[in-house]
Amino acid sequence: PPVRGRATPDAVRHDLVPGRPDTRAFPRDAWSGAMRHVLREAPADAFGFGDTRGRPELRTTLAAYLGRVRGVRVDPANLLICSGYTQALDLLATAFAGLGVRAVGMETPAIGDHVTIVAAKLPVADIPVDAEGVSLAALEASGAEVAVCTPAHQFPLGTTMSPARRSELLAWADETLGWIVEDDYDGEFRYDRRPVGALQARRPSRTVYVGSTSKTLGPTVRLGWIACPPHLLEPLIEAKRRARGTTPLDQLALARLIDTGGYDRHLRTVRRSYRARRDLLAEAVRTGLPGARVLGVEAGLHAILELPSHAPDETTVVKALRDASIHVHPLGQYERPAPRRDRPPSLIVGYGTPASHAYEAAIRALVDRLRVLTAP
Repeated sequence: PPVRGRATPDAVRHDLVPGRPDTRAFPRDAWSGAMRHVLREAPADAFGFGDTRGRPELRTTLAAYLGRVRGVRVDPANLLICSGYTQALDLLATAFAGLGVRAVGMETPAIGDHVTIVAAKLPVADIPVDAEGVSLAALEASGAEVAVCTPAHQFPLGTTMSPARRSELLAWADETLGWIVEDDYDGEFRYDRRPVGALQARRPSRTVYVGSTSKTLGPTVRLGWIACPPHLLEPLIEAKRRARGTTPLDQLALARLIDTGGYDRHLRTVRRSYRARRDLLAEAVRTGLPGARVLGVEAGLHAILELPSHAPDETTVVKALRDASIHVHPLGQYERPAPRRDRPPSLIVGYGTPASHAYEAAIRALVDRLRVLTAP
């Protein structure tokens, strides 16, 4: 599958691919104000290499912020700043390999590039996801010692792990001394219900919590974080020493943005925008595409558009849409080892792009074209 953020060819008029935030919403004034403050007030050591874990100011601010909004329990000393989720996965795979881990369980469907990163260093077992979350039966049968999962908002299905499945996953970690890597994918973007707290809060000794700014601010701010148990810190630091660093100035700017409330204000603004886009998509499908369903819309920046069972296969539909200058992804693109055939054809529709003034036209074009393609 394409890497998150890969540019779409100019020929595509209606870009509705998932996994991209609205980069036009980047808080330029707030970020530039934070950066000006940093350049004026930062200590001299901020212009050097610094602590491998990241700037202490950001780690302290993040520990408090994650505790407040996600329930994460972590000492700033056990937070490691990285360049995003991709680097976090690479560092974790290196650390786990060094600790003698023999296999990692990863959800399917999932982003293929993430699987590739881990598979370069450790064997990967495919763990199916059902309506309640990652399959514990499959995880136990796989022999994996690490489970990488997305409890808050699974990509691409959009499901939230049920309370019962969360408890079962934690029990698995306790009984097997396994590790849970919690990818808090789109955890900041919940619309209809109260945010689901981080799994890490219930078992910080067995759970590694990973987050980033790639959706909240945008891929241009290459910052992520790993909240880890103390006994994983040194292997991660050693892996980070050999990896690409992150600029201390950006770290200090993010700390300033959070401390002054600018980060929260930005999130409230973009949440309202994404909720409106989601509602527009759901209403357009309800009124214009009989027999189709919009799923996984409680959170995140995308939805699953399940087509009527008599619709053509996903490959045919996606190609026809592309010919009409509409770009979406088929669900099967994210399924391993091969696309499933025991479900209706389904598309993944993002609502982070295009621009707000063009979004309604893009959705109208999508629904109009699909109505023709799926006609009985």
